[in-house]
Amino acid sequence: MTKVPGIALYNQDRFGDAEFVASFVARSKQTTALLNSLRHIAKGGPTEHQILVGTRGMGKTSLLRRLSIGIIEDPELKAAFIPLRFREEQYNIISLDAFWRNCGESLAEYCEQQGNQALADQLDIAIETPEWRDDDQARDGFLAACKEAGGRAILFLDNLDLILEGIKNEGCWKLRAALQKDDGPIVIGAATELLAQGANRDAPFYEFFHPHMLEPLSEQELLACLNALATKRGKVGAPVKAVLAREPERVRALYVLTGGNPRILGLVYGLLEQADSAEIFADLEALLDQVTPFYKARIEEYSTPLQRAVIDGIALNWDPITSNALSKQTGVVAGTLSPQLDRLKKDGLIEEVETSGTRAGFQLAERFLNIWYLMRHGTRKTKQRLRWFTIFLTKLFNAEELEKMAGDARNGNGRWSADHSEAVIEAYELKMLSLAREGLPSDHLAEAGRLIEEISELIKSGQFENVIEALDELLVLLEANGLQAVFAMALFSKGLMLGAVGQPEDAIAIYDKVIAHFAGSDDTILLERVAKAWLNKGIELGVMGRYEDEIATYDEMIASFGEDDKLEWPEQVVMALVNKGVRLGMLGRSEYAIGVYDEVIARFGEDDEPEYQKQLAMALFNKGMMLGSVGRSEDGIVVINQFIARFGENDDPELQERVAMALIFKGATFRALGRFEDEITAYYEVITRFGGSEELALHKQVATALVNTSQHLFWILGQSQDAETNMRTVLKRDPDNIHAKANLLWMLIAMGRHEEASALINQLDAITGGGRALIQAGLELGADNLGASLNHLQAALDQGLDGEFDFNEDLLWYLRIVAERGYGERMIDWFVTSGNADRYAPIYGAFIAHVRGERFLLDLNPEVRGVAQRLYAKLSAGKKNEGTIGGKKGRKNKR
Repeated sequence: MTKVPGIALYNQDRFGDAEFVASFVARSKQTTALLNSLRHIAKGGPTEHQILVGTRGMGKTSLLRRLSIGIIEDPELKAAFIPLRFREEQYNIISLDAFWRNCGESLAEYCEQQGNQALADQLDIAIETPEWRDDDQARDGFLAACKEAGGRAILFLDNLDLILEGIKNEGCWKLRAALQKDDGPIVIGAATELLAQGANRDAPFYEFFHPHMLEPLSEQELLACLNALATKRGKVGAPVKAVLAREPERVRALYVLTGGNPRILGLVYGLLEQADSAEIFADLEALLDQVTPFYKARIEEYSTPLQRAVIDGIALNWDPITSNALSKQTGVVAGTLSPQLDRLKKDGLIEEVETSGTRAGFQLAERFLNIWYLMRHGTRKTKQRLRWFTIFLTKLFNAEELEKMAGDARNGNGRWSADHSEAVIEAYELKMLSLAREGLPSDHLAEAGRLIEEISELIKSGQFENVIEALDELLVLLEANGLQAVFAMALFSKGLMLGAVGQPEDAIAIYDKVIAHFAGSDDTILLERVAKAWLNKGIELGVMGRYEDEIATYDEMIASFGEDDKLEWPEQVVMALVNKGVRLGMLGRSEYAIGVYDEVIARFGEDDEPEYQKQLAMALFNKGMMLGSVGRSEDGIVVINQFIARFGENDDPELQERVAMALIFKGATFRALGRFEDEITAYYEVITRFGGSEELALHKQVATALVNTSQHLFWILGQSQDAETNMRTVLKRDPDNIHAKANLLWMLIAMGRHEEASALINQLDAITGGGRALIQAGLELGADNLGASLNHLQAALDQGLDGEFDFNEDLLWYLRIVAERGYGERMIDWFVTSGNADRYAPIYGAFIAHVRGERFLLDLNPEVRGVAQRLYAKLSAGKKNEGTIGGKKGRKNKR
């Protein structure tokens, strides 16, 4: 029985090496890079000492252990090196000789583990002798023992900064000399911040250690790690895979709140695996409960009232706070406050960050610790502020996911699916092939003909339950007379009908029967039926949420049709391969999905057989889209261009629609990259290629291109006349296009054409609730009735966190018009006095940055800032802003 790997959060040594490695998913790239550097040294390359730098929870201790295990597992590295690990805090090191004794004890432990008990016992005795109380003799004794053990020591030193501080300056010079010896130890250390000595020309370790910054995981890295951990944990990981597939917005929100901390990743995983809540705030509260013992102990390390007051002031402010503001808040004078801040910085509890002003700000370095502190020690208002932000994330990400899902629905979700109407064709096939007429005795012939006609009519009218009954009668008749091919067709049709009436398990049982009966046949017709049964079985498993079983079914199907000559595969087998890629992508396993598409492209890229063309097209199209979704936009565009070059002139309506969608994807990608001219070029290509088509699906894509072009022309380039012409072109062809009407209305408001905009609202009855209230706010704004406009805005926002109103582009356009009409500062004041600055913190932050400059985003806490940055990018698209982050004003603030 395979043991399910555990998840270590604080004590990495509670699991054995194998179990630890099985759960190690977050820092694989760094592991590979550091082990490769050791291989270079083992082959005679120059020695390089390393230091891992990251805040608490970034995975430093785990990475050190993983490297140690990596050396032992690699014969080449194990022959050259002796990996020595130490306790996380070596409080006894107050001199260099104490450091060497710790090294000797670690070496003795390693020797014992490797079966060299004699050397271990010898070291135990030597360490207690007077010689090991002398710096030089202890060093020489340790190096001699390493030579006897047969390798060069690798010292994995956690909290390296504290160790060097304990050794003192003279000892550090001696240690540097020892590390520079040809047979001297190699240090791979860890610290919460860069070593102070590293930047001091007069210090022993000036520019000595090569730093590796352990940044928080990205959103994509988090998803990949969760998937990898769920896979390694087998069946118990199934709930996590289900959440990732069905509720990606839930994980995205947790990512924002936890900041990509690898330690918290383990907690998030455990929470999702339990699957006992489906609300993000409930998820958050469960996480906070789990970290309470650790964080409580962390804060209680600081025992004086002054220390606690400073920590409390920084944590409860949430946003970065300057020393002046902190002094006023706590009542602690600046002269007393400064050394406390230095101490907390040195401990890695707080960090100094830029703000929009001339003074630096301070915030808790470990962001989830700040979230915990807000909930445990905050006021009612502080807790409510966090709750509002959590709800905001829920609404924002839900809206984005729903938009994505709507796109997926338009394009068939990028995958082949069970087509229940196919049974109509099957029924006609039964009749057309005339197999029944040829093989049935005359007394059964009339009955079979009647049943076939009845089945066809029932399918046309959608009476699937009755179809199943008629099929059962027909199956009895066909099986009794040994008509295998027709029997297989009818049996498969029954599976389709069972799926159509919502009985996927029964449908799967039928498909299994088709596979079991006919998989070994040499008859091409029967094998095609088997392939269809296997494909639809996989699809039904996906409908049931059994995603791993779905993927396994596709793999089994592909394997059964042989790996040697894939060009002889039935079309459905290639469909299964494409479906597998789509499912992997939906589960967040993007790289694996891209690999599947690459297999299709490699096998069929040069094949001109019509039955393979759509599968190849789907693989290219999906690969391009997926590369864009994982942040590899430029690579995605390259693949999309390959797709367009290959299928751009194909007259198949479905492929034409895909080409149009691919071009729209290019436009959206170019916009995100700031390549606005390329964006417009892509949209114009859609309009030029397909503007004259009579296909309804292409009409919709052309309309989308025109609307997107108009938004860009109007809000970014200021070309209002061309933008309006495009919108009216869409409405001339499709008078009921709500999206185009709403866009035109906001443009008219922005252009000051109040009466025309007011007339248009009567055609937007489909927009109700908060959306309509926002339009009313826009109309009042267009008439310069700011007070009335704000009343409508409040009505819209009242439905935002607790109702149906989503944070769409209309709200950003409204705020942009507010600023352009000179009401920016008044709107900022309104946000504060109405309480919406806290309720809609990301919107408020984005608007301040739009009005006052991008640098004002620096005044927001990292959790809110990341979301506000995205909103600001949309709000200020095309607007020149002098106060940009990282620009000329991106200087280091004074304290």
